[in-house]
Amino acid sequence: MKNTKLIFTALIALSFLAVLAFSGCSDTDREYTVKYEITGPEIDEVVINFTNLNKTNHTLKTESIIDKIPWEKTVVFSGYSVVKNLYIYCSAGSLNWNKNYTVNIYVDGVLKATKSSNGGGGVIADYSFK
Repeated sequence: MKNTKLIFTALIALSFLAVLAFSGCSDTDREYTVKYEITGPEIDEVVINFTNLNKTNHTLKTESIIDKIPWEKTVVFSGYSVVKNLYIYCSAGSLNWNKNYTVNIYVDGVLKATKSSNGGGGVIADYSFK
């Protein structure tokens, strides 16, 4: 019985220390800096889709634009709904079927996903946070 009380008291103390250690640190405090990059030969008209952040309510949205390659965009993701289950992607599509271009996704400066079109008309790179 004495050992049970001692173990129970130790668990309560450890739980209290864990709460102290993580107070002030919540998932909503976490930010991810994501850089989307599309490289390859210059192409004037490419349809680009990528995951962006709706800054008013911190939800994810797909943004679609027409731009040229090379292209890059940096987005900062933060907020509760973002950091819990973050899935991001970037795609590029062109009618220049014989061109080879690459989509890269960097998270906090580290390359996390890369895909090449290999001469095809479209390519998509994606990444899921675990």
